[in-house]
Amino acid sequence: MLVTRTVIDGRKVALIDTLGFNDTLRFNKEVLESVSQFLGPDVLLSRLIYLQSVNINRVQGSEIKILRLFEHICGKDAFSKVIIASTIWSEI
Repeated sequence: MLVTRTVIDGRKVALIDTLGFNDTLRFNKEVLESVSQFLGPDVLLSRLIYLQSVNINRVQGSEIKILRLFEHICGKDAFSKVIIASTIWSEI
């Protein structure tokens, strides 16, 4: 897991790259557990940035499972705090 810390507008921000969803060697549950352990019980998430490769032309079943898991853990209202962004534009 790669973590970058900074301060934006006086707020402490940690960007966490899980490097693991849809990994063939780790289950998504393990990825979420490692993030949870990193954050600890006193840290609340205020935003989630969900990155999707632009060269995948439709949402696959694994992405749907991840989003449903997120919804189950955080509740439907949490989606208002999710930013979905696309990556790998240089390959188009």
